[in-house]
Amino acid sequence: MEDDYQKHNSQYSVSFMSNSKWLRMFKAVANSNIEVQRSEWHFIDSDNVLHYPMPQESQLMAERFQDGLFQPFEYKWIESIFIPSSFKPKAGVGYIIEQDTKGVLSAIEQAGQFATELTEAGLWIHAYKK
Repeated sequence: MEDDYQKHNSQYSVSFMSNSKWLRMFKAVANSNIEVQRSEWHFIDSDNVLHYPMPQESQLMAERFQDGLFQPFEYKWIESIFIPSSFKPKAGVGYIIEQDTKGVLSAIEQAGQFATELTEAGLWIHAYKK
């Protein structure tokens, strides 16, 4: 498993995160009391994008997620997470859910220095760059 990680990790020139830094960031968001219902998760070993809410503190372990909603993978496999400022919970329906990406960014910044990018579309949290 570690050989697979090294193979996929080697395609990036910069790494901004570690398991412990991800844990600190996830806890900061969970403890902010800002609900993030949808975020897009990108991984270093796949082009698939998964949609998750941001995790609650009870779903976190030191290096990976608890079994349950999240697959029990180590945080270091996450390439980036995008939190949209707004989204439609169902395609073709006019209902839009707004998310407080500025508030999430503020909570993250209070926890430390992270590679974040706030755009009109939402908030990016980067772990790796090519």
